Amino acid sequence: MIEIMAWLFYKVLKIKIMKLIKRLAFVFVCAMIVFSCVPRPHAHGKHKVPQGHAKKMSGSKSARPHAPGQVKKVKHHKAPKPPKNHKHKR
Repeated sequence: MIEIMAWLFYKVLKIKIMKLIKRLAFVFVCAMIVFSCVPRPHAHGKHKVPQGHAKKMSGSKSARPHAPGQVKKVKHHKAPKPPKNHKHKR
């Protein structure tokens, strides 16, 4: 009789432990899903303001220089280099 009760106690305890493990696993998976949603910074580069707003802030008439795809089309004039004074050997 005692052996049967010990066996039943073992089975009940085993079932409760398995339920506890399943619940903990479920809570862990739910926590991983919730805490994995972290905002990340965008890779838009240095343009933090839309080109229309940048146009208004700079006072220019066109938004083209402020658009990300148009930046390469802006021509930058370099100052002419001063002539080098070469002394030719005679």
